[in-house]
Amino acid sequence: MFGQGTTYEQKISAYESIIKNCREAGMNESARDWDIDYRRLQNVHNYWFLGFGHLVNLFNWVWWNFGYAKWRILVIWLPFFFLFFLAYNYIALNRLWGTMYKDNELGKAFLKRHAHTAPPVQYGWERFAFAFFYTAVIYFGFKIRHEAVNYKNTRGLLYLYTMYAVGTLHMAFAFSYIISAY
Repeated sequence: MFGQGTTYEQKISAYESIIKNCREAGMNESARDWDIDYRRLQNVHNYWFLGFGHLVNLFNWVWWNFGYAKWRILVIWLPFFFLFFLAYNYIALNRLWGTMYKDNELGKAFLKRHAHTAPPVQYGWERFAFAFFYTAVIYFGFKIRHEAVNYKNTRGLLYLYTMYAVGTLHMAFAFSYIISAY
């Protein structure tokens, strides 16, 4: 506990000293806990306006525990976001395919079997498979054919590129996580 007149710089200095001493003494769990408190203090100080520091702290804690649980991004959040987009794409597939992003390369196998241009209208396994690949191609950033995007549909465009950006960030993190492990 810091006294009433303790400045931010004094708090920072105290935290840095405690963290350094814990690491030198081999007390890694204590160093981690102090480092998390230190980062929380910094966020509250740096993002003080409108209480955003507490929001940033909540995000950092939930997302990856301030960098100490990086596995959460791959094990919890990547599947969560993929399944969220998959569920929405399954429901809105006809609208997405018809008015937003119609990648004919993706639809080739389906078109060969069905001789029409729309994705499966009926609900079931075939629609799920089509929605799964549609989502995977966009989310994991395999390839977006920009000529197939309808740039007149602003809400759809925002959705499409949000899905693409979230997936690309997850894949970039996955590659960096794997590379840093070796």
